[in-house]
Amino acid sequence: MPNRVVVVGGGLSGCAAAVSAARAGARVTLLERMELLGGCGLLAGRVDQRYFPVREELRLMGGDDIFRLLDSCTLHEKVEFPWPKPGATKTIYDVTRLDPVLKKLMDEIGVEVRLQSRAKDVRMVGQRLQAVTLDDKSLVNGDVFLDCTGAVGPTGNCKRYGSGCVMCIMRCPSFGDRVSIVAKAGVKELKGKKPDGSIGPRGASFSLLKESMSPELRQEMEREGLVAVPLPQEMVDYKRTDNITASMNIDRGFAEHIVLVDTGAYAKSIATGYRTLSELRKLPGLERAIFATPYAATLGLYVSFMALSPRGAALNVPGIENLFVASEKLGISGIGEVIATGVVAGHNAARRAAGVAPLILPRTTMLGDFIGYVKERWNTEEGLKSRFHLLPGPYFTRAVESGLYTEDKSSIHLRMEQGGLLNILGPL
Repeated sequence: MPNRVVVVGGGLSGCAAAVSAARAGARVTLLERMELLGGCGLLAGRVDQRYFPVREELRLMGGDDIFRLLDSCTLHEKVEFPWPKPGATKTIYDVTRLDPVLKKLMDEIGVEVRLQSRAKDVRMVGQRLQAVTLDDKSLVNGDVFLDCTGAVGPTGNCKRYGSGCVMCIMRCPSFGDRVSIVAKAGVKELKGKKPDGSIGPRGASFSLLKESMSPELRQEMEREGLVAVPLPQEMVDYKRTDNITASMNIDRGFAEHIVLVDTGAYAKSIATGYRTLSELRKLPGLERAIFATPYAATLGLYVSFMALSPRGAALNVPGIENLFVASEKLGISGIGEVIATGVVAGHNAARRAAGVAPLILPRTTMLGDFIGYVKERWNTEEGLKSRFHLLPGPYFTRAVESGLYTEDKSSIHLRMEQGGLLNILGPL
């Protein structure tokens, strides 16, 4: 019988890891503390088309399942965002479609999904994980484990470094706090910082009930995919975005507008930082605005990047023989980033379970270079103040200048072929 890989955390990174491990031949159990799969992907709602080189690398390796699944949820194609200039083109997906299609995919490839199964502790034998303990005190044994629990919460961090629980999509009071498996295994983690050096970067967006918008504003958003509502001069605050998780990606235009994207059920703000309900209701078309998530966003937004994990080149956790890590725990931010690292970590977990040497992507690939770039910087003082993105920011500039960022399929195919990486993510 194949060895068992246990993935803790059913967000997009955990789902990508579970699929990747299963494709490699492992027997996979996916543990999720809530009743839904998708994590922050249930709120994000957009995929930047500039992920193309990494998507193409994953496709050629055989690991683009989750990206293709997001494509199946498309609501608006090729939406031009107004900033930065020239604006980025993004696909906007319907967040309400995500959980059902993720569950269907898991069922099709034979991943055992256990919902409302919060892993709260670990059982160790020396430097090796033997099992995770669930809330009901039952054990889930495995040969290799992946920590894809992310970096939002627990509520204690939001109380200490934020405004208390603002009832975000993580719903910690209902389903229990996020628990870091890396930390439970005895590995010291670090906390992300704001640009001023204080602990606790904040979430970057909120969602409104579409029904609370004026009919005219809602119709424009649903027709175009997004709408930008200008802020009066007295409400423009360029410093407001400095302490949020997406700060490296933000153009001044976002500080001068409320940008709302149609994600199906909600109107989701982009790169705004929180605004109180009383502020929003001063804007034309938002006089009746109601928060959909976080429900108490008037107080502020959730605190994130509070459990950053050490990692090796294979996304293994140093010092623990059979533990891997992906997701925002790497200090990364963005849908493409968490999916791609989940794919690599899941495949390497399957390799470790099978006794095969890990796959370390070469720096001649954009994904391999990004993983190495983050690994070299995440635990520096500057790195702890940064959110690492594939897209606009220091790494994107590096990738463009080096030629790693290209939309030429033949060039990407050549570098993957030369690296011996074609279809490498299939059965071992």
